[in-house]
Amino acid sequence: MKASLEKHSGRIKIRINDELLDPVSFRYFRPRNVITAGFEEWRKSAVRYMYFRISLSKCRGVAKRLFTRITENAPRFTKTDKKIADYILKNPERAALMPVNVLAEKSGASPSAVIRFIKKLNYKNANEFRADLSKKSANIPREKQSLIIQPDDSTETMMDKIAEIVSESTAKTLELNKERSFAQGIKRLVEADCIYILGIGASGIVAYDFHQKLARINKKSFYIADSNMQVAVSVHAGPRDAVVAFSCSGRTREVNLATKQAKGNNAFCIAVTSTVPSPLSKIADLVLTFPDRESEVRIGAIYSRYAQFVIADILFMGIARHNFDEMERSLVKTRRIVNQLNNRR
Repeated sequence: MKASLEKHSGRIKIRINDELLDPVSFRYFRPRNVITAGFEEWRKSAVRYMYFRISLSKCRGVAKRLFTRITENAPRFTKTDKKIADYILKNPERAALMPVNVLAEKSGASPSAVIRFIKKLNYKNANEFRADLSKKSANIPREKQSLIIQPDDSTETMMDKIAEIVSESTAKTLELNKERSFAQGIKRLVEADCIYILGIGASGIVAYDFHQKLARINKKSFYIADSNMQVAVSVHAGPRDAVVAFSCSGRTREVNLATKQAKGNNAFCIAVTSTVPSPLSKIADLVLTFPDRESEVRIGAIYSRYAQFVIADILFMGIARHNFDEMERSLVKTRRIVNQLNNRR
């Protein structure tokens, strides 16, 4: 990535590779202005800072990732957090260039409150936060077309909306969960003697699919659709077992009771639930989250179901990868026996 500053019609612009950008303000660079330092020195200082800030952005759409973190953490924001978030979302380009004390002053908060806000969004420090914010504000998602099905929607429109739901639920779910969280969950599932899988309703569909996949690679797991039986069987989960509990709300009574029972038996419990704080997320040892969007969709658990499938498939692939040769042999065996069903007399 190449970054440089150029003059165009008396204005200073930033060239990043072949793209020419118009900065909102450079008053926070050192030296702070062209008059006292001379343009050349100011240009060198600004280029060094811009290159450092841009090089920290390791993937596209980092501003969108920040937007996701803010919106998904909003229910837990204090009044001060909301003021900071509101200023950042309204002035992303300016905020990207501001030191903590200036951002605090502009948003009506204290520097310590800004630091706490940054930590709350799971950033290590202010530099990492600014790196995510440094992308053009155009990368921050605009108001999307409503995903609610309308009576006059054409078939093509409905197809587009479902495609948008699948794409967005996948992207945002991956943004919300750190790689080390998945790695930790996969490790504990691989080591488990038996995986107890919980989930009812729409989440039960994901739970059953996860159970079927594990059965095909000869990984011992237990799932039964009857919610009362899920609770009853949870008493058998022990220290050498693991639990994966699927629940969109995190408030499903049967799932929470079964998870709590297994946790009391020292089984490692993984919750797959939305970002909204819930009893299930407090019980579990590890929480893998997806965005809380069903209130927007209003036509069943579509968004959350796809998001849960993404998490379940990552866990499954991690388990399968651990013993690839054995997994391959198991798949061949199960395929052969199933194929016999198709050879009808």
